[in-house]
Amino acid sequence: MNAASEFAEQWEGVRRSFEADRLAHAYIVVGSPRGNAAAFAEAVLKLIYDAGDHDAPVARRIEHRAHPDVVWVEPRSKSRLIRVDEIRLLNQRLQQTALEGGWKAGVILYADRMNDQAANAFLKTLEEPSGQTLLLLLTESPQAMLPTIRSRCQQIVLSRGAAPLAGEWLEPLLAILRAYGGRDPMQVFVASEALRGLLDAIKKSIESSTEKRDDEEQPAYDARVQSLVIEIRSQVMAVFLQWQRDLLCCVVDSASEARVLHFPGEIDVLQDQARGLTLAAALRRIASVEDMARRLERNVPPLVTFQAGLLTQLSRRR
Repeated sequence: MNAASEFAEQWEGVRRSFEADRLAHAYIVVGSPRGNAAAFAEAVLKLIYDAGDHDAPVARRIEHRAHPDVVWVEPRSKSRLIRVDEIRLLNQRLQQTALEGGWKAGVILYADRMNDQAANAFLKTLEEPSGQTLLLLLTESPQAMLPTIRSRCQQIVLSRGAAPLAGEWLEPLLAILRAYGGRDPMQVFVASEALRGLLDAIKKSIESSTEKRDDEEQPAYDARVQSLVIEIRSQVMAVFLQWQRDLLCCVVDSASEARVLHFPGEIDVLQDQARGLTLAAALRRIASVEDMARRLERNVPPLVTFQAGLLTQLSRRR
């Protein structure tokens, strides 16, 4: 993603501020912390570090999160919260002299997930910023952050709403949803195996593509990988839920207006799956997907979760 061209208006504001030496010391970037907001943050970092061409060593270090003067913070615990010790480490690093001279930067992914102690500790950095320090707070939910933090940051809005499922996983998931009609037990078991296989593939892909940082201990690395897995898994379930809501639209006959559907291109499949469903049954399907998402969050095995949830849909079609 070329954030500078895709979000030209937002980018020009940052670029002009930087060139005029009026760059704010903290920005809230509203968008997907693993999508457009992350790409925008990388573009800003390349700007302040004069990274130049994409293949330049500085640019590659920023993309691989290996620049010594940039601190990346993200949820790592099972609770998916940012804890105070991580913010204290960020504060400590930002107070030190830049290793390569010039700017020091901190990037916080899912900044709305700082717990109370972490948020209060972070306020100290906002209140007393050191020279040539830049903080980028990436979030989809700025309203969930402390008002005292929001008031001390400039806001750059790229998009609103939940992060979309990464492109490479969306089509396999849609293929499973198209094939599953909820009409017989065999479909339930086939779909459950397919969904479990998709989650397994996502986990293996993340494990193979996530590099361990030189200064990162194994427990911290494992927690970071698990956080990524949980994040994509949540997106999978969000798409699953959107499909069920589109089914509901078909049941109540509001799908004729494509703008109300998440997947207007799937209208024929959705209408076929909705045939014979009552309003109550469609609502129960939505509730069953929400319940499956909660079970996964409690670490119930995926195969058990999907089989139980889909069988519930099957047994209560009407």
